[in-house]
Amino acid sequence: MLAFFGMLLAVILVATLAGTDSQTLSYSDFLGRIDSESVKSVTIDGDGGIDGTLTDGSAFVTQLPTALNVSGLDQRL
Repeated sequence: MLAFFGMLLAVILVATLAGTDSQTLSYSDFLGRIDSESVKSVTIDGDGGIDGTLTDGSAFVTQLPTALNVSGLDQRL
């Protein structure tokens, strides 16, 4: 029984790590990449989570800061 749970944990761990191809960017780094035209596309969810793709094809995630005024971000993009 212990071996079964060990195998189950290993399968879950491998599946979780395989799905983490996105790099996490700070919000400042994200804005810098926008300004350098390194951001290809973004999706912003209702909670301010950002998933995107850089021009080199790599994926990234970041979070809109809740304490900052982020109005005008859509014009920067």
